[in-house]
Amino acid sequence: MKYLHTIEELGLKGIIDFVVISCLLDAGAGNWKYTYENKTYDRSEGLAIASYVLFKDYLSDNNGLNINKLNDLDFIKFLNAFQVNDKNPLIGVESRYEVLKSLSKKMKIKGKFDRPGDIIDVLFTDLENCGKKINSCTAKNIFKNLMSIWPVNPDIYTYNNTRIPFWKLLQWTTYSVIDALEKHHHEVIDQDELTGLSEYRNGGLLLDSKVYTLKNDVNLEKE
Repeated sequence: MKYLHTIEELGLKGIIDFVVISCLLDAGAGNWKYTYENKTYDRSEGLAIASYVLFKDYLSDNNGLNINKLNDLDFIKFLNAFQVNDKNPLIGVESRYEVLKSLSKKMKIKGKFDRPGDIIDVLFTDLENCGKKINSCTAKNIFKNLMSIWPVNPDIYTYNNTRIPFWKLLQWTTYSVIDALEKHHHEVIDQDELTGLSEYRNGGLLLDSKVYTLKNDVNLEKE
């Protein structure tokens, strides 16, 4: 798509700015639709394009996310960017806006984390402490610094004395940041140590590949 070139020109930090915002805004959209360049999109595809328009028109400058613009973003501009109105409602639109605004207020690392792309500075600083496992550092820092923007904590479970987040928005963000790192020629190793996405589309794949098995095969016949 044409709009991707604009994001790519921002460099790695700018791309991660956009990736994080896009992931945070991506959740079930209901019957909402989005029109862009005379084509209509829905669900995740529509949300991705709407996030791009929001980022481009209201939140960014030549370097990526402008935190002052995010602070100044009002709800009406947010609705306009997502083409939301009485005839085209978007599920959870108020919560999406609140999470985005919360990003500018709460996400800080050592007092200098002013935008999502700055996670790269911390990531590369922490690499030696993480055994050069970029994926582990990425997951740790994204989780540590994003969890506070929600009013409640995401699902967290303990495995082998390690706290593991299973909320798919955080996982999507982690995998998307890793994708950006790889495209900018940073090696990402041991990705199999990351948890699988808790996403319904993966259910059939995980069952077919025997990653998950049912205790009672009778349940396979249930709808």
